[in-house]
Amino acid sequence: MFDREDPRLIWVSPDAENGDGTFDQPYSTVENALKEVEPGNTIVLKNGIYEEDVTVQISGTLESPIRIVADENANVEISASCWFFYDTSDLIVSGLTFKGAPHGAVSVIGACQRNRFEKLLFENCGTTDSPSCTMYFGGSSAECNIVENCTFISNKDSYKANSTSVALMVSEGDNESGNTAIKNHIFRRNCFENYTHAILVGSNDVNANFYGHIVEYNTVSNCASDGIIIKCGDTQVRGNLIKNCKMNAIKVAAGSSSIIENNRIENCLNGIAVNGSGHTVSNNCISRCNNQAISVCGNSNSQQAAVNLFIENNTCVDCGDIPVQSSTKISGILIEPGTTCVVSNNLISGDGIPCYVVESTQITTGNAPGQSAQIVITSNAASGSRGLLTGFDQISVDFADYTEGNYENNSGYGAQGWMLRPEGFNPSLDDLNSESDSFDMSAFDDEDENSDIPEDKDHQEFIESFFSEANYEDDFTNVDDEEKWAD
Repeated sequence: MFDREDPRLIWVSPDAENGDGTFDQPYSTVENALKEVEPGNTIVLKNGIYEEDVTVQISGTLESPIRIVADENANVEISASCWFFYDTSDLIVSGLTFKGAPHGAVSVIGACQRNRFEKLLFENCGTTDSPSCTMYFGGSSAECNIVENCTFISNKDSYKANSTSVALMVSEGDNESGNTAIKNHIFRRNCFENYTHAILVGSNDVNANFYGHIVEYNTVSNCASDGIIIKCGDTQVRGNLIKNCKMNAIKVAAGSSSIIENNRIENCLNGIAVNGSGHTVSNNCISRCNNQAISVCGNSNSQQAAVNLFIENNTCVDCGDIPVQSSTKISGILIEPGTTCVVSNNLISGDGIPCYVVESTQITTGNAPGQSAQIVITSNAASGSRGLLTGFDQISVDFADYTEGNYENNSGYGAQGWMLRPEGFNPSLDDLNSESDSFDMSAFDDEDENSDIPEDKDHQEFIESFFSEANYEDDFTNVDDEEKWAD
């Protein structure tokens, strides 16, 4: 309960008129409150519908952050509006509902650092017919922003071909002319439903530089295309539950040295597809995907072939219902020409080939045949599969409860941990409530608190430009493409 007499609280109500920011005489707009706020203050929004675009250009400090929160038990709805954050630091935004924003609901631009967005609900945003992004991080020099315990829900209209919708996106940023790329963002314990894509990290297929982003413990369901897309290097994607995506559950499109681990994937078209170099795909549980569980992708649509990969300790169950050729059913891993990887200690269960290595004559670049893959396959196991390769042992596996999707077993192969069990992670029930699970902002304190203000960016123009150039139906996901697969 907020202390109504606390002078550090600034009150706002959409029903107020000409107030002074006290509880009994609140400001009528958030913009008025922002003019008076100082480090350590909290802007408290009373119950009601707020129909105003808001520009936030204030900052707190590590010791005294500024909070913008909903009043206790209040339903605070930000209707058909967008909040723009420019060069802000040490803000906490919590408990608000953004509803019906036509393009984006929250846009975080410039040298924004150590901001936390938590317990927000985004409902049916991106209503425009053009491409949209509900929550966007861009500009330059941003670092250590967190999106946590938020819910993004779109409606089925987002499936329209000309209205690509992304729930949450961070770009590489403008790292030219001395500016710094966007780094070290954390997207954790959020729920995404019915978007075209849930999370997009990076936008320019960057193969150099390291960004340090973390995407963990999110729940993604019913994406019209890829669930999580990684397009820049040094990103960790771990502990996510991804279900019912029309294309790839996780797509690493570019970059180097990303880690895809401890994820549970169910009932998608494809499981994990990888381009780029030096990635690790480890300890994932992938079940009932129509195509292969894991794709080691060659050159396609100007994307770099996957090289120097480690694919280890993954459990793949009942994947590959759609044959890549008339009789080739892949229940596990597809390896395309021009790639290099190590495949070790995986468990593949299902009626199909556990690992299929495409010959160089089966995939072409233009009119020229592709290169053969260079792979090491060792110490893997297959249950119920056929056409075993060297490096796979045929074994019998007793899952704890196959019917209910519990794939725990004592084989010693494949994934180990929570991802084998069907319940997954529930961010609505598991708030931050332990010291070991909290995030210490002071770990990212910068001795130099001065930062250049970047030029304003047109958020919507950037989003539309990006999606006009993107092609999400890469030919490695289209198993029926006769130009790719030889007869």
